[in-house]
Amino acid sequence: MAAEVKRLFLALWPDAAARQGLAALARAVALPAGARRVHPEDLHLTLQFLGAVPLERLPAVREAAAGVEAEPVGLELTRVGCWPRPRVAWCAPDETPAELSGLVARLGARLAAVGYPAESRPFRPHVTLARKVRRLADARLVQPLFWRCADLALVESLARPAPPRYQVLEHWPLAEKAGKQKENELD
Repeated sequence: MAAEVKRLFLALWPDAAARQGLAALARAVALPAGARRVHPEDLHLTLQFLGAVPLERLPAVREAAAGVEAEPVGLELTRVGCWPRPRVAWCAPDETPAELSGLVARLGARLAAVGYPAESRPFRPHVTLARKVRRLADARLVQPLFWRCADLALVESLARPAPPRYQVLEHWPLAEKAGKQKENELD
């Protein structure tokens, strides 16, 4: 009998205000025919894709994620564009903030320590706005969207036809971890 698995990833999960801004941006982007907008409840920024994780490995993933120490990340999304493969429209910052790169590196190191290899592709922070997009001109946003990324989330991809297709299994506030680290340094 095959072990039960969950298809998982770790992400920055927007609070209500950021989600509202991301959803408004997704609605404002003129998409070609056939494109499918991402459901507002599914908007996020992936940090590490884990894939099919056996349930018995879930505690190690949770422990690795819970131990990441980082401050919230200020992210200014300034442009939209499209990657023909995998056919997604996205919004992204001009540059990756150092705090975000540090968070990704620390998360990758903790996951590697419990047997999950680091992502081989370079990290390109983005929020997927729509799928099945063959073309969309890269453009600067007239009004950049600022998102204070304060939650690291463990998310499951659900195999169901109707959105939302993702479910947050657990989340950890970033500031709380950094605050604990500073308290420990003072002791």
